Amino acid sequence: MKKTLLLAFTALTTATFYAQAPEIQWQKCFGGTDSDYAACVKQTAEGGYITAGYTRSVDGDITANHGQDDILVVKLNASGTAEWKKTFGGSSTEQPSGIQQTTDGGYIISGMTYSVNGDITSNHGNRDFWVLKLSADGTLEWQKTYGGNNNENSNTIAKTADGGYIIAGSSASSNGDVTNGHGSDDAWIVKLNSAGTIQWQKTYGGTGTDSATSVTQTADGSYIFCGTTNSTNGDVSGLHGTLDYWVVKLNTAGTITWQKTFGGSNADEAKSVIQTSDGGYIVAGSTGSSDGNVTGFHTGTASDEWLVKISATGTIEWQKTYGGTLEDVAYAVRQLPDNGYVVLGYTQSQDWDVDFNHAMTVPTLDIWMVRLDASGVIQWQKSLGNYGYDDSKDFDLTNDGGFIVAGNSSLNGGDVSGYHGGNTDLWIVKLAADPLATQSFSDKGVSVYPNPVESTLNIQVPNTTTANIAIYDSRGVMVKSYLSDEKSIDVSDLASGTYILKYTDPENGTLVQKFVKK
Repeated sequence: MKKTLLLAFTALTTATFYAQAPEIQWQKCFGGTDSDYAACVKQTAEGGYITAGYTRSVDGDITANHGQDDILVVKLNASGTAEWKKTFGGSSTEQPSGIQQTTDGGYIISGMTYSVNGDITSNHGNRDFWVLKLSADGTLEWQKTYGGNNNENSNTIAKTADGGYIIAGSSASSNGDVTNGHGSDDAWIVKLNSAGTIQWQKTYGGTGTDSATSVTQTADGSYIFCGTTNSTNGDVSGLHGTLDYWVVKLNTAGTITWQKTFGGSNADEAKSVIQTSDGGYIVAGSTGSSDGNVTGFHTGTASDEWLVKISATGTIEWQKTYGGTLEDVAYAVRQLPDNGYVVLGYTQSQDWDVDFNHAMTVPTLDIWMVRLDASGVIQWQKSLGNYGYDDSKDFDLTNDGGFIVAGNSSLNGGDVSGYHGGNTDLWIVKLAADPLATQSFSDKGVSVYPNPVESTLNIQVPNTTTANIAIYDSRGVMVKSYLSDEKSIDVSDLASGTYILKYTDPENGTLVQKFVKK
């Protein structure tokens, strides 16, 4: 009896009560009776959504397939109804890695291809980076491949302030478009102009295996990327174990400013990096370590989500692990207006930080979203899925204060309906506004107009007090910041998309408003 009471008390003391998580507003499945996967999603300027994935289906929502995996692009309206669906590819395998809306209302997509036919006009050998430019209605305007005679794998694409793009991935080549390979796979960063012409490209790494999984332009116009490494030479120093987080700061021309490795004696894999409002960075991924830079690992046989907050020069400010005793992996992180964070990935666990998993008797995967405060403490967390396998690699902040998630699901039931059968469907989930979001302008009689905006954003306030004004993009990266008593802001130089205006003055406090730049 005493032992039973002790066990019950122990279970209660490990329980944590979180704030209410946002509810699902709608969810939609897209695909056919074969394999369909989502890779990325963004909100569009008019309030809809664009998602890219890949498909092997030739039925259901899929009306054409070039052979094996095709890139699938679906444009949704604000309520999740598909406005158009397009497939792109050749007779071999094509998969996307990132999508962005461009300043002309079209889209840029990064991915990879093995083909040399269909929509692909050239291939350097084996697997190439593949970049597609689409019009607003999904028409292919141009496409280009980049690589050498071995395998290249694209992991993400980001827009740059000059109207071009930057791609992060890996390369095993040392010819073609690729120069100065270090050995095995290198991290490969490619800077393009708006027409897809290479402006510069650089390989980074050592004689081991190195990759770049996420890249972003920083407020000073330079770049930062994260990835993984097991090298101990070349550009890499400080390896902790079998595989480390690798974070590299570049100047505007792609030259390394500094590099840091983070991890322990087991495998640590970085998936996403963003610049934070204080000028530092936060990196999200997974760890299997319980030593080195890693503390708080949830003892088990798999991995924890691992967030590392670093300063502008790469010094660790804090690090935290999240998950349970099974497999937990983070793929994407965004900063919120109150300087907190939202992390998205998947979980197999049903204990410790994970308060719910749709799995029944056999552990399966749920999409897992975690809301943190500025110091990394969990405020709410939400599992999405059913008793099958559900995972996600990307999400976006939406202009109503909510979230759009691009995931995959393999069954009807639980949170999922409309599944087409086969292996998996693209699963798009719209979540309501964050219940912990900072008070909006409208709550204090302050307004921002017009919204959407083309060139000048006006702030109507009941005073003329000098205010701190900052604008963040949907990734949480600060793109404008100044102290002013002017109430009109020139946003004509911003790319189309969703932004967050953060306005702080002594009378109104800190007020936050999302707006859309046309």
